[in-house]
Amino acid sequence: MASARSDADGNFTIRFLAAGVYRIKARKAGYAEGSVSGIRLKEGEELSGVVVELERGGAIVGRVLDEAGQPVGGALIYAWLYRGDRVARTFKTATDEQGRFKLDNLPQGNYRLRATAKGYLREHRYEETTVSADRESEVNFVLQKGASISGIITDESGKPVHKARVMLAKVDGTALFAHQTFSDKDGSFTLMGLPEGTFKLKVWHKEYLPQEAGPFTIRPPDEMRDVRIILAQGATLQGVVTDSEGNPLAGITVAATCAVPYLYRNTVTDKEGRFVIRGLPNAPLTVSATATRGGFLTWVKRNIRPGLGELRIVLAKGATLEGDIIADQPPKRYQILFYLLEKGRKRFAKQAFLQGDTHFVITGIKPARYAVKARAQGYTDSEEQTVDLTSGRGYVRLTLRKK
Repeated sequence: MASARSDADGNFTIRFLAAGVYRIKARKAGYAEGSVSGIRLKEGEELSGVVVELERGGAIVGRVLDEAGQPVGGALIYAWLYRGDRVARTFKTATDEQGRFKLDNLPQGNYRLRATAKGYLREHRYEETTVSADRESEVNFVLQKGASISGIITDESGKPVHKARVMLAKVDGTALFAHQTFSDKDGSFTLMGLPEGTFKLKVWHKEYLPQEAGPFTIRPPDEMRDVRIILAQGATLQGVVTDSEGNPLAGITVAATCAVPYLYRNTVTDKEGRFVIRGLPNAPLTVSATATRGGFLTWVKRNIRPGLGELRIVLAKGATLEGDIIADQPPKRYQILFYLLEKGRKRFAKQAFLQGDTHFVITGIKPARYAVKARAQGYTDSEEQTVDLTSGRGYVRLTLRKK
């Protein structure tokens, strides 16, 4: 990033710039930042006459205290500048040890402000003020300390569990994503700034079964300590993924889903095609294996029990459809829609989203007969063409016309 200082007449020169499109910003104490964008500079060109206008700015000052009148250090202050009913710019700062803050060199206009701090209730209370040139507007906040829950997470042997996700939830199980944390190396966790109410704790870890604790009734500024949560190891699903010739496949996403209780876990195969998924219930699973490249079909099998030895998954190659989009004005983005034709019926099977080149190649399609058409925004759908992919390959030409 190149820079320069203006002289007494406000003139500036920025040297040694490569060809390109630039945005120039200007700052000076007491003024709001100004900028000019979309400046195109050619190779070797000396461009003059660029004017950046600065208007006198103002400031917002204030203090953040708790209910006892004590300063809240490290509180975050957000200020939004409004132009009409739209947010034009956002500014941010933090309070010092005395709870004081200052936002200076602000553009003139109407602002909404909010203060947040760790351990305090996340109430959506806003203060409004107007910033005028060369003036300080004062805005103060009083934050209410929230309740907290702390404890430790271990496995069944008493070993601390690191990086377990702990989240506050309503009694009906609805997760409150604004209140979550992860356990430390010693298994300890703390949730702070909690509102009044009765809640549960939900705990997840990729190698253990999910667990719930509670319900707990809390009231700010109560501190609930020494909550102990024990995670069970659960069952393990392991195996290997290969192609039809027995070659191991790396980078395949293997997923295991349990319906009751609902749980979804996935992993990716290593260089030897092997995978391990831990923390599963000892219940029937639906297991899938999906390749993002190579043209393989997705493999799905139901009612698989974990812990019964190595699962061998063989991925088969799918069919390939090659084609061309014919259009007077080719679309930048388009879709190819597939409708499966079997037993005298037609039903939607899949779609592929493409962009750029009007020649396309789509792999990993289940071998079958399809009706295929193209669709693009601003165009009439192409006529359907029937293509037989049971042999493994097919070709279509699809015409799109502007509406």
